[in-house]
Amino acid sequence: MPRLRTLALGLVCAATFFLVACGDNAEQNDYVDQVNEVQTTLESDISDLSQTPQSPDELTSFYDDTVASLNEAATSLENIEPPDDVKDLHEKLISEVQDLSGVIQEAADSIKQGGAASVPGAVSQLATEGSQIQSQFSATIDEINSKLQD
Repeated sequence: MPRLRTLALGLVCAATFFLVACGDNAEQNDYVDQVNEVQTTLESDISDLSQTPQSPDELTSFYDDTVASLNEAATSLENIEPPDDVKDLHEKLISEVQDLSGVIQEAADSIKQGGAASVPGAVSQLATEGSQIQSQFSATIDEINSKLQD
């Protein structure tokens, strides 16, 4: 089971969304600082879930806690007012955080319903879908950084 926790933690950490500061534009820099603070808090919350799951129940508990942290991050992002030129991308970022939360919740639910026998399939599905979301995160962050640097 340590590999399963590592996979989940890896997906969340890979979905980091650090933005780059933009020089002397105070509104953009405030936005970047706020988003990066949400990401730092999320990463810290997930890292604090330091247990190594030894059973399907412990794994689903870890996933449930991860989902709660992602949902808090999404709510925090919703409370940030982005600059006009990245509003749509900011909404997309929120959606991607929510998507990752949903994928992890689906894995937890699948394991809860199917027990130990369902773990490999649920984790495999999480890895596949999580990787897709990771790619979307990266693209969205690149777009936001590009617009903020213009």
